[in-house]
Amino acid sequence: MKKKIYIYGIALIVVVALIIYSFGGFFRNAAKLKESINLNLPSTYQLTQEDSDLFQPEALKEIQVDEIFRNSSRNPILSLIYGNKYSVIVNKINYQGDTINKIVEFKATSEDISENNPYRQIYIGFLDANFNASLHKQDSIKLIKKIYLNISGKSINQLMSTDTVIGYNVIGKSFSIKYSETGPIDILAARDNDMKNAPSDVSFEIILMLKKKNLYLLLITPKDSGVTLTKEIMSSLISPGRS
Repeated sequence: MKKKIYIYGIALIVVVALIIYSFGGFFRNAAKLKESINLNLPSTYQLTQEDSDLFQPEALKEIQVDEIFRNSSRNPILSLIYGNKYSVIVNKINYQGDTINKIVEFKATSEDISENNPYRQIYIGFLDANFNASLHKQDSIKLIKKIYLNISGKSINQLMSTDTVIGYNVIGKSFSIKYSETGPIDILAARDNDMKNAPSDVSFEIILMLKKKNLYLLLITPKDSGVTLTKEIMSSLISPGRS
């Protein structure tokens, strides 16, 4: 009898511990979501001149603004549509310099979003893009000396690598950007597993470009199924100019 009571007691302790852990996780996630929401600002729907200058004039004629997501702690995230077939994301990263090809370290691997960090989630084509909502409140981001670019895919082809532009054409699962090996993820885009018609591997191109000493991330991917991503399409749209 005492043995049964002991076993029931252990089982009860385990159940209570699991409930507490589950509720703890819930409240942690709720707190992160609240912080992310509190940092958000009203969206806008018009490109600035600085944004427009990133693209070739002919390409700009085919670009529509879907939504420009604003946040009090990071630069606006531009969600655009090109030629009614492609989704495009643009985000300026708080780095200034004359060259980028020596500071970008590439690895063919995947990573998960960093725990205890709130993220702004944006759906782009078949990708679920997440942008760190609080990392850029820290002045240390302006002092970054490295960009760690991780890409997971069955096909990863480098399109270019110059002082001002680095680009990859990918058929794969995800990419992420962070600024130290052990630091939190700033940007992560991964295949949206909740979309029933999402391909097993998503086609996309990612560009890191310096323009007037400012660093920009540009991402393009098919907007809908049945659309083929033309190789080097993003490199044909951008207007790097001089750093």
